[in-house]
Amino acid sequence: MDLSKIRSALNNMAEQGGGGGQSQLVKLPKGNHNVRITPYKHDTDMPLRELWFHYGIGGQNFLCPKKMDDASCPICEGASEAWRAYEESNKENDALKEIFKSLMPKQRIYVPILLRGEEDQGIRFWGVAPKTYEDILNQIVAAAEEDVDVTDAHSGLDLKVTIDNWKGMNNRFMVKSLSTALKPSPLVKDKAKIDEVVDSCPDINEIFKPKKTSDMETALEKFLNPNSQSDTNNDSDVGTVKTFDTDTSEETPDTKSVDDQFAEIGLGDSETEDEEE
Repeated sequence: MDLSKIRSALNNMAEQGGGGGQSQLVKLPKGNHNVRITPYKHDTDMPLRELWFHYGIGGQNFLCPKKMDDASCPICEGASEAWRAYEESNKENDALKEIFKSLMPKQRIYVPILLRGEEDQGIRFWGVAPKTYEDILNQIVAAAEEDVDVTDAHSGLDLKVTIDNWKGMNNRFMVKSLSTALKPSPLVKDKAKIDEVVDSCPDINEIFKPKKTSDMETALEKFLNPNSQSDTNNDSDVGTVKTFDTDTSEETPDTKSVDDQFAEIGLGDSETEDEEE
């Protein structure tokens, strides 16, 4: 693991303030859990994977091409148009502001783990919100200052995680506390199988795949015009899994980039709650 990438991710968090593949995802139910972050063979320097999604757009979720690859994103453009219209209303049309916020990409972080007691399920990805991501990064850095690599497959540290109800809701959960174990341990008891387990880690890019721009445009149209009679059904299973863990200037609008408009009102990244689904 490259500690400089962990520190860089922490710095980014400070600046920010804050289908198929379901069998390779894990949700932690209410209670206490021991999890072990595993090495990520597809990027040995940084096991935690940052992804950006547009949630619930026309009944679908999409990876954000702008955030992921700095590519054109029709949903981000739709958000930008909503904000322009909000400004033109002298910021009195709150419905336009809510549309803007709904279209904004939200950050989700996926952590490759073994869940203690369920090691037979193999390495799976635990999806966490930005606040929990920051807590994990801080735990990794604190351990590194004691010359301990939390993710080391032979002598790393488990994470002790407590999950509780989110805002009193019985069907939604959040991370209440997170700390590292005091005693180092191997990834699995049979040390001869460590390399085999590490090599079995799935590729997050095979679990969450981008969709076609045309699919995003159709979903955006459905989101903005829910009563439209146009056929917006899409049976494609390519893309994100819907059930995974579920955020004035005098200058003319056309001269500003989408990023500039988002940053202008403090929503350059995400407004998601720290909810763990």
